[in-house]
Amino acid sequence: MKNVFMCALLKHILLFVHNKLGMKKSFFKQGFTLIELLVVIAVIGILAAVILASLSNARDKGTVSAIKSNLKNMMAQAELHHSDNGSYATLCTTGGLIQPMTDALVAIVSSDKIRCYVPPALVDRDWAVAVTYNGVTYAVNPQGVVTFDTANLSGSKSYDGSTAACAALGKRLPSIAQLRAFHDVKDIATATRPWSSTELPNDPNRAYVVKLDTGVISDLSKTSTENTRCVS
Repeated sequence: MKNVFMCALLKHILLFVHNKLGMKKSFFKQGFTLIELLVVIAVIGILAAVILASLSNARDKGTVSAIKSNLKNMMAQAELHHSDNGSYATLCTTGGLIQPMTDALVAIVSSDKIRCYVPPALVDRDWAVAVTYNGVTYAVNPQGVVTFDTANLSGSKSYDGSTAACAALGKRLPSIAQLRAFHDVKDIATATRPWSSTELPNDPNRAYVVKLDTGVISDLSKTSTENTRCVS
């Protein structure tokens, strides 16, 4: 829609100039008035600003696509690592199978905006890599690539309440590894403690939460009321 508007506006400017130059009186005799010149210059300036903004948006979309592509490629390499080693325990080790994708991400964002995490109690089932770009965090784990909401949902909710609230928005809760990796790449001062989707392996009535200002992981009864941060 924006590009259509720009083309239409440019067409009107060109028609205006063409008509001005094509008047019975020659251009050199009549010329442009100062106001007309100022209007044309202003419109050209607006068009230039819109075009630059469009180019910037296109560049950002390309960067986000590259980030998600590298995160997705990590999934296959992580499964190969699990097959070779029996767990994800050493997945985050420098020089591992996901290192090429990590290097590609470092070339896009600074190294302090990328973090890999494997929960010590869940080395056989969960891992995550999170990347923050332009204030938005993207993460991957064995279930796929997600985008974190930029804020918690309002109010405190039980585990089931948080799950339902995210589902109502077409979203879901992040895994414990994704949530902890999210903490590692964000500078969060507020002591919120959102739910993860991950239940305790030996107790389905309890689930993990992460305190976002410290990164401390706890397990709570699902009836406890905590914060909600969705991913899509």
